[in-house]
Amino acid sequence: MLGNNLSFGDDNRKIYLWNHSYGSTTAGFTLQNVNSPIEAYYNIGAAGWPKFYFGDPDAMSFKYLGKDDQGSPQMYSTLADADNIARTGEYASGRFDPRAFKNSFTLSSEASADGQFGAVQGHPVNPADGTGYNSPLRTSYHNGILITTDNAGMITSSEITFNADYPDWVYKQHGTRYEFTHKDFILGRSK
Repeated sequence: MLGNNLSFGDDNRKIYLWNHSYGSTTAGFTLQNVNSPIEAYYNIGAAGWPKFYFGDPDAMSFKYLGKDDQGSPQMYSTLADADNIARTGEYASGRFDPRAFKNSFTLSSEASADGQFGAVQGHPVNPADGTGYNSPLRTSYHNGILITTDNAGMITSSEITFNADYPDWVYKQHGTRYEFTHKDFILGRSK
């Protein structure tokens, strides 16, 4: 959890959730049960959220999660193409990828189009070689800084997608129920 000007007696406090791996599971519980405004949630390399949290995974259901100027929930998730550890955690546990929430944003963890920021190379947060999610010269870190400083609107359009509905790569609809589809992860497709 990141706090910006964090003071519980101050009406101007801003709280952000920035989570990695199994921390995303805790964040899922927190977002459902917190009674204090959360400006934005940023998930990197999730090991998945338990399906029992949600009958209908929709970021609009988070009562205290901040909204952008268009009214969209400030829920952002990213998973690097090279992060097979997070995918294995999701698949082995039956948890679902938080990028699958409708009314949420999916961000890239790959190299930026202008070449200024590199791709995440695996699952680590900030390894010594500088190739992790929170390594300063990585797209995911740069975008996280923009999100947690109220500048998400500055994220390059090629690096962000709004999910107005469930992405086809994660869910299949069965009547009124949505079921996790493992085939995309088995075949190594995450997008």
